[in-house]
Formats: sequence, structure tokens, C-alpha cells
Amino acid sequence: MQADCTTITPTAKWAGLGLVFETEDEQASYETLVSRCHEEGLIQWSATSTSPHGNEDCGVSDASCNVDVAFQQFKLAQEIRGSFDFVAEYESIDIDDFDDARNIYPHWTGGRDRSGRPICFYQVGLVKDQSLERYNQNREPRDAACGATASLARRQTIMVTDYLTRFVFPLCSAMRDRPEPERALSSGMYVVDASGLTFSRLWGLRNLIQDFNFLLSTCYPEILQHAYIINPPLGFGAMWNLVKRWLDPRTASKFTIVPAADTLRILEESIDIENIPTLFGGNFSFQHGMQPKLESAMIRSLTLTPSLVAQLPPGPIQLRHEDGRMELVAVGTLEEKERQDLLGHLSLLTEQEAKIDGGITA
Repeated sequence: MQADCTTITPTAKWAGLGLVFETEDEQASYETLVSRCHEEGLIQWSATSTSPHGNEDCGVSDASCNVDVAFQQFKLAQEIRGSFDFVAEYESIDIDDFDDARNIYPHWTGGRDRSGRPICFYQVGLVKDQSLERYNQNREPRDAACGATASLARRQTIMVTDYLTRFVFPLCSAMRDRPEPERALSSGMYVVDASGLTFSRLWGLRNLIQDFNFLLSTCYPEILQHAYIINPPLGFGAMWNLVKRWLDPRTASKFTIVPAADTLRILEESIDIENIPTLFGGNFSFQHGMQPKLESAMIRSLTLTPSLVAQLPPGPIQLRHEDGRMELVAVGTLEEKERQDLLGHLSLLTEQEAKIDGGITA
């Protein structure tokens, strides 16, 4: 469940929100959960959606979900977000602090996989030691376990992850050149480059991994569609056995370890060659920490300010609905001044136009 959705529309609006259920049981479970959350005052009904492109997936995203477990999870997620004003903080966070926090997490490249989901890359060996040290200084021991703490480390983690839910997922959901364009997207493809990883480095990442696992399983449980670990070093099997102890079993089950010799072949099964970094045999010039570089199909669907071209600016971005159109707005604080910079707006192509214009390949 996406924990920032405090306003939910009635049952008749599910399709309009991009929520597509596989079975009647799945829909019934979802509606039971939403009704219970409403009765407990965790969400409110509204006549219209606050985010039409996909962040209302507040609960049962698969038929096997236990409603009681999902309810307790959503309740805790709301308590975590209620421990600070996350909306105001997203709009006012210092841009340098945001990018410093972004360095230690997988981040969006600006591309999508063959299903239209955003691709997030992560090079473990290039995480800055200074950024990791600051993270450990700003965390609380409870961040890895329970409690609605509002430590600086946790707040910044939520800000970086909300970049996906507030901007990336809605933008990718709005693109019509993908399979099932009527279904909103709320998960991404993750690729982790483990080259150079040592036991010492892994142990230094343990707090980050455990804290992030707790937030993923509580506030963003379905944000990870699948993850590939590529270039595993010698002895990685023992390292992975340790990592699995820090992860929720459901999260751990979504990882596939790929031998170095099979990297390009495996990635090409899900990702077009244009969106695979040159480091791994593809055509995309990627560097850890770089700002998203929008793929060509997205650029054609956007009217951007001339200075942007295809590279997005640093810091948080929102996708807002103004006067019947979707606008990209850069927010955050730069040199103690809050910015509200209009980056451009989205001109939705029809599914046929997008495919003719060179969208996602099957």
C-alpha cells in the first residue's frame, strides 16, 4: 500500500485510478481494506482523485494479501508519515541534502523497462563514504525495527522514495506506449551492480539496508517489482545469505543474482538496449548519481523548458494537475530560497501515436 494516500475515492472510481484487479476476490479484499481504513479514520472519501495517475494503491495489490495484516501495516505507515509534515518537507528540503541522500539509494535513470516501469540503477561500490557516514549519524536505532520515528535519516529516505511515488510513477503511468496503459504503475525495475563489494563494505551498509527494508515493507511494500544483482563478486553467496537475514522474505524473493557473463542477455529480456548502461553492454551512458536522462519517447510527450533538453535538474520534482494538464514542477530549497520552477508539461500521445513515434518495444 502506498502510505501517502489519505484520500480515497469510492469503489466506482477504481478503474479511473488505474487500479485493475485480476480477480473478484482481489477487488473484494481491496474494498474491505479501504472500508476498514475509512471506518478507522485513516483515509477519507472524496469525489475526485488527488492523484489520478497511480498513488492510490493503498492496499491489496495481490489476491493473497491478508487484509488484517495489510490494515496494521497501513496504520503504522500512516503513523510514520504523521510523525512529520512529509508534504511540506518534500517541497522545502534542501536540494543538496536531497541529492546527498539520493546517492546512497537506487535512483531512476530516466528510462523504462519493456513493461513501461521505471528503471533504477545502483552501484554499491560508488556510494560515497561521506554520505553513508552522515546517514549513520542522522539515524536512530529504532529506524530498523519499529516505531514512528522522525529521525533525519528516515525523513530523507522518505523524501527520496517519494520522488518515485510523486513524480516518476505518475509520469510513467501517463505514458500510453506500454502494455496495459489503463493500469497505473506503482513499482519499478531495480538493477544493483555488486562489483567490488566486500564483507567489510557490506557490514558498513547494514544499517542502511535494514532501515530501508523496514520502510519498504511498511510504507512502500509493492514498490519493487523485481531486482537483478549483477556482477556478484567472489564469495557473494555468503554475503547474500547475510543480506537475506536483513530483508523481509517477500522482498528477498524478488531478487535474481546474475553471473557476470550473463548480464547483458538477462537484462535484454526486460530492458531495451538503449536503456541498458554501457558498463553492462548497452547503449545508455550512465553514471552513479547522475540526474535522470529522459528517454526519447518521454521527451516527445513532454513540452520542456529550452534549458532542460533531456536532463532533469537535481532535487525533488512533482507532477501536478493544473488547468486540465499535467505539469512538471521542481521544488525544494536552493540557497535558502524555495523554488517552484515549472519545467514543462505533459502532452499525452495516443497509444498509436506513441508506438509510431518509437515507444517501448515488446
